[in-house]
Amino acid sequence: MVRRICLIHLLLGVVMAAIGVHAYIPAGRWGHTLTYIPSATNPLLVLQGGRSDETAGYTYSSAPLIQETLFLPLRDNFDLASPPWQLSDKQAETVAWHTAGYLENTEGKGEGYTVSFGGDGGPTLPVQTNNDSLHLYSLGESQDVFGLNEVVAASSDQLMRRWYASSGSIDKTTWLVSGGLKGDGSGLGFRDVYQVTLDSGSSDGAVIFEPQESLPIDLAGHATLVTQDGTVWLFGGYIPSTGQFLPLDKAYSRASGTTGWTVVDLKTSPSSSSSAGPPSRRGFSLVLVSSTKAILYGGSTSVSPSSADSSSVLSDLWELDLELGQWTLLAPAGQPSSAGARKRAASDGPGERFEHAAVGVDGKMLVFGGTSPSLVQIVVL
Repeated sequence: MVRRICLIHLLLGVVMAAIGVHAYIPAGRWGHTLTYIPSATNPLLVLQGGRSDETAGYTYSSAPLIQETLFLPLRDNFDLASPPWQLSDKQAETVAWHTAGYLENTEGKGEGYTVSFGGDGGPTLPVQTNNDSLHLYSLGESQDVFGLNEVVAASSDQLMRRWYASSGSIDKTTWLVSGGLKGDGSGLGFRDVYQVTLDSGSSDGAVIFEPQESLPIDLAGHATLVTQDGTVWLFGGYIPSTGQFLPLDKAYSRASGTTGWTVVDLKTSPSSSSSAGPPSRRGFSLVLVSSTKAILYGGSTSVSPSSADSSSVLSDLWELDLELGQWTLLAPAGQPSSAGARKRAASDGPGERFEHAAVGVDGKMLVFGGTSPSLVQIVVL
């Protein structure tokens, strides 16, 4: 069954021109999203939501939600110690543990959309299992206007809200969402997979939800990669029904034009200082930095989100070669990366980080937030 949702266009905020605007200093946070808008003239990062505990007086799940939408223009170089974040003057839904991605505007109007789905709405959202959590954010035609296209539809027209789902954009026109955890405290996970597209042939701006073949297992806190040939890869995370991790020596893969999921075995490079490969984890980042290579960073070895603590947070850094199906250790826990072809922005390495957000841009991995200070760290291959 194909689901269509109509959109009401609501102007949400304005991104001021870079000249003359004082940079906003955001609080550290976790459980937020970071989306790359690949504009040819004004590439941009969009950061939204998350939880923050500036007083160290809260737990992982009780810390206040942040109602912020931030923008980071990438057209010009900037100091990594003080990125020129810009705060939207109006805000989106207040959530954490959601997922977000990019959809291209096929009609050639504006710079395209970021799409957000799911997440914990906190105590002001007493029912966390309604079908009410998909939103679109669009850049206006003048490039300095950022708007929110708010989905308004009957509850049966959307997917159920969920936490810790994963997503990836396919050919910039299709967004794929998989898995997640039911937000009612039941601990139940999702196996379903949906493709989300904009219906360019509709005069009312419909969004199409199209069900795909479900995963063999329920999965949450995992990562999604989509390569240039349209192949979808799912890595890591945990299986709520068993309380076990999906080990990182395996991945689920779906080739372009096919419907079924295939288990792919991954190996570790013989030259790597660790023969065991990356430990199992959730809440990590894994992003493409070239057509065939990705970087994995951080995460937590605690299966239960509520029991995560500093002792379970990882700082290791791995490269994944998708052509070879092979992991290579770039930097073990607590170690700086090797000199030469690979370097990191901070001399002491990026450190332990969990539930941060990252994107791959021009061969670099940009990281923000997590259980470390809100710094942008760059890893260059």
